[in-house]
Amino acid sequence: DMLRMVQAHRQNLYFVGIKPAVLKVLEGLGVLDHIGPEQRYDLRLDALRHADQGNKFSPTDELSGVQPT
Repeated sequence: DMLRMVQAHRQNLYFVGIKPAVLKVLEGLGVLDHIGPEQRYDLRLDALRHADQGNKFSPTDELSGVQPT
């Protein structure tokens, strides 16, 4: 449910350090079908770096009314 809510609000959700047993459960529930490889990281620092790249704010965003996240 949380993943659907995040996607509905056009936000990003990153998964870090998913253990093999948890992967099995998520796969069994069909959740992995909705999680792209760009959302899964072994290390928190890698996820934070990716999130930082996705949150860059450009001057054209200001003109369009987009606010930084």
